[in-house]
Amino acid sequence: MNRFQALLPSLHQASRNSLRLYATQTAQEIAEIKGLAYNEVERKTGLYKPEHTLEEQVNYMKSQGMSCMAECLSQCLQRPSNS
Repeated sequence: MNRFQALLPSLHQASRNSLRLYATQTAQEIAEIKGLAYNEVERKTGLYKPEHTLEEQVNYMKSQGMSCMAECLSQCLQRPSNS
Protein backbone atom coordinates (compact mmCIF):
# COMPACT_ATOMS: atom_id res chain seq x y z
CA MET A 1 0.00 0.00 0.00
CA ASN A 2 1.47 3.35 -0.94
CA ARG A 3 1.45 6.47 1.22
CA PHE A 4 -1.56 8.05 -0.52
CA GLN A 5 -3.73 5.00 0.05
CA ALA A 6 -2.77 5.05 3.73
CA LEU A 7 -3.87 8.70 4.01
CA LEU A 8 -7.08 8.21 2.04
CA PRO A 9 -9.36 7.38 5.03
CA SER A 10 -8.16 10.39 7.01
CA LEU A 11 -8.56 12.67 3.97
CA HIS A 12 -12.06 11.35 3.46
CA GLN A 13 -12.93 12.05 7.13
CA ALA A 14 -11.43 15.54 6.93
CA SER A 15 -13.39 16.37 3.79
CA ARG A 16 -16.60 15.08 5.38
CA ASN A 17 -16.03 17.24 8.48
CA SER A 18 -15.23 20.23 6.29
CA LEU A 19 -18.42 19.78 4.28
CA ARG A 20 -20.45 19.41 7.47
CA LEU A 21 -19.03 22.64 8.92
CA TYR A 22 -19.60 24.48 5.63
CA ALA A 23 -23.18 23.22 5.41
CA THR A 24 -23.85 24.26 9.02
CA GLN A 25 -22.42 27.73 8.45
CA THR A 26 -24.40 28.14 5.22
CA ALA A 27 -27.60 26.98 6.92
CA GLN A 28 -27.06 29.50 9.72
CA GLU A 29 -26.52 32.31 7.22
CA ILE A 30 -29.66 31.35 5.30
CA ALA A 31 -31.69 31.19 8.51
CA GLU A 32 -30.41 34.62 9.51
CA ILE A 33 -31.31 36.10 6.11
CA LYS A 34 -34.77 34.51 6.23
CA GLY A 35 -35.25 35.81 9.76
CA LEU A 36 -34.26 39.32 8.77
CA ALA A 37 -36.57 39.23 5.76
CA TYR A 38 -39.42 37.84 7.85
CA ASN A 39 -38.98 40.54 10.49
CA GLU A 40 -38.92 43.23 7.78
CA VAL A 41 -42.21 41.95 6.32
CA GLU A 42 -43.75 41.77 9.80
CA ARG A 43 -42.61 45.33 10.51
CA LYS A 44 -44.03 46.67 7.24
CA THR A 45 -47.38 44.93 7.71
CA GLY A 46 -47.62 46.00 11.35
CA LEU A 47 -47.42 42.45 12.67
CA TYR A 48 -43.98 42.84 14.25
CA LYS A 49 -44.22 43.21 18.01
CA PRO A 50 -40.98 43.96 19.85
CA GLU A 51 -40.34 42.07 23.07
CA HIS A 52 -39.63 45.24 25.04
CA THR A 53 -41.51 48.45 25.75
CA LEU A 54 -40.42 51.86 24.51
CA GLU A 55 -39.60 52.87 28.08
CA GLU A 56 -37.27 49.88 28.37
CA GLN A 57 -35.65 50.87 25.08
CA VAL A 58 -35.13 54.45 26.30
CA ASN A 59 -33.54 53.20 29.53
CA TYR A 60 -31.28 50.83 27.60
CA MET A 61 -30.20 53.57 25.21
CA LYS A 62 -29.40 55.88 28.12
CA SER A 63 -27.33 53.15 29.78
CA GLN A 64 -25.38 52.64 26.54
CA GLY A 65 -24.55 56.33 26.18
CA MET A 66 -27.10 57.02 23.46
CA SER A 67 -28.68 59.87 25.39
CA CYS A 68 -29.56 61.97 22.32
CA MET A 69 -31.60 59.18 20.75
CA ALA A 70 -33.08 58.23 24.12
CA GLU A 71 -34.18 61.83 24.69
CA CYS A 72 -35.85 61.90 21.28
CA LEU A 73 -37.69 58.65 22.01
CA SER A 74 -38.83 59.82 25.43
CA GLN A 75 -40.18 63.04 23.88
CA CYS A 76 -42.10 60.98 21.34
CA LEU A 77 -43.58 58.96 24.20
CA GLN A 78 -44.81 62.09 25.95
CA ARG A 79 -46.66 63.40 22.88
CA PRO A 80 -50.36 62.56 22.71
CA SER A 81 -51.16 60.16 19.91
CA ASN A 82 -53.52 61.20 17.12
CA SER A 83 -55.34 57.87 17.07
